[in-house]
Amino acid sequence: MKEGNLFEKEMRVFSLEEKDAPMEAWKLSDKFQEAMESGGYQKLSKEKLKAFLQDAYSKQSKDGMIRILEDPEMPYDARCAIWYKPTYVVAVISIYTMVHYPEMMDESLIARFKNLLDAAFRSGIVAHGIYGPEYVASFLDQLAKADGKRFLEDHADFSSAFTTTIRDHLEELADIANANEVYEELGWNNLPINALAKKIVAFWDGYRHPVFVYGTLRKGEVSEGFLKSSVFCGYFQLKGYKLVNLGTYSGIKECEDESVLGEVYFVADDTLKSLDKYEAEGTLFKRKTVFVSGELGGLKAEAYVYAKESGDSASCGNIWHLKDKDYVWYAAYGSNMKAERFNCYIFGGRLEANKRIYEGCSDKSHWTEERLQIIKGRVYFANESPSWQGKGVAFFDPKGNDMIYMREYKITFDQLKDVWKQEGNTKKWYNALYCLGIAKDGCPIYTITASDEKPTNKPSEEYVKMFDDALKEAWALSSAERKRYLKGLGASDIA
Repeated sequence: MKEGNLFEKEMRVFSLEEKDAPMEAWKLSDKFQEAMESGGYQKLSKEKLKAFLQDAYSKQSKDGMIRILEDPEMPYDARCAIWYKPTYVVAVISIYTMVHYPEMMDESLIARFKNLLDAAFRSGIVAHGIYGPEYVASFLDQLAKADGKRFLEDHADFSSAFTTTIRDHLEELADIANANEVYEELGWNNLPINALAKKIVAFWDGYRHPVFVYGTLRKGEVSEGFLKSSVFCGYFQLKGYKLVNLGTYSGIKECEDESVLGEVYFVADDTLKSLDKYEAEGTLFKRKTVFVSGELGGLKAEAYVYAKESGDSASCGNIWHLKDKDYVWYAAYGSNMKAERFNCYIFGGRLEANKRIYEGCSDKSHWTEERLQIIKGRVYFANESPSWQGKGVAFFDPKGNDMIYMREYKITFDQLKDVWKQEGNTKKWYNALYCLGIAKDGCPIYTITASDEKPTNKPSEEYVKMFDDALKEAWALSSAERKRYLKGLGASDIA
């Protein structure tokens, strides 16, 4: 049963004598937060906005806070939820009203509003523990949507506590947004916060629509001009969709085990209207909210999903117009983490560990860069490799939940295909080129594995030795760490 617009109802204040009062007050506070994030207050008439604010401020404590439950012994985490969260919601709605309907803010409301800002932001934006960065970002996001920038420009001297707090946070976020390094502090969905910082800064400047593009609108493609005045965020992966070739352009369709690589831009209202027209939104494509992720973090964005039946349209990989000479990252998770071993695939030659001679790539250029990453998945040993005494070799299962060590080499797509061929691009062996994502430099990240589970088989001592050397060389793991890791993968007989 729908509750209707929460901002059209009287704000409830709880008493400690009521049953489960702290929990119920916490739940109501969360509902106010959700209602604000959904923009419920912006759907109200100016008269109803004033009525809500009058009711909310009638519950205001003498110190300026909006407490929906008074308890002097309330723990800090509960105070954040039950005192500060409702206060911040009222602050955002007051700012929106002050900007859009200043005539609704009489002297009494303005005085109470100033008191609220002074009280609520005296110590910055207050949030609890590990959820602090997430909540601060969420509040600034909502403030941007309420035209907080315009409020600060017009009323910078209204509350020095509020103005100083918001400007300090925005300055910090701008530094993160412009940084080259990835900020490891985690925010939403346990991802880095760079993308979130970029989003808030862009929203603050009026670019309020994140759009994920994957075909002709990407950099270097024929229609990139549509986005020339927009803010580039970075490169991202959209999971649960596949890229389909529609001739001179591409589309995406839902597909559980596939993914699409592209770019995210923050666009203004007029640009979004132009994009809707270009994509024939509503007929040929449907604009849909999706979640994308990358090395800069994750965020919700709008994507144009093909609205027609794709019929026999061929899937065209994960990225539109990937050329042989384009760079990709090849992610090695087994013996290829050892440079000596991978060199044989690039340059050709004999590998002493198994006495086998490798052809090498047609392009024998050395990889341009390398890096280390830990990827969620599973590595297991399977099949009977003639190169390794008829014993098992490593395969990667992307559906696993282990933390897998990988060494990534930056090579051309043409070189990757040659490596894949030498690995054994057949149904029995490594017939799947699996996309792990896209790097912040715009290069897709691929690994080579099997499309289905292979029969497990323990690896040979020689293969385990090569794997062990690779972990030591690439990751500088101790003997105990290497033994524990390999044993966890199923290689139990380690010297």
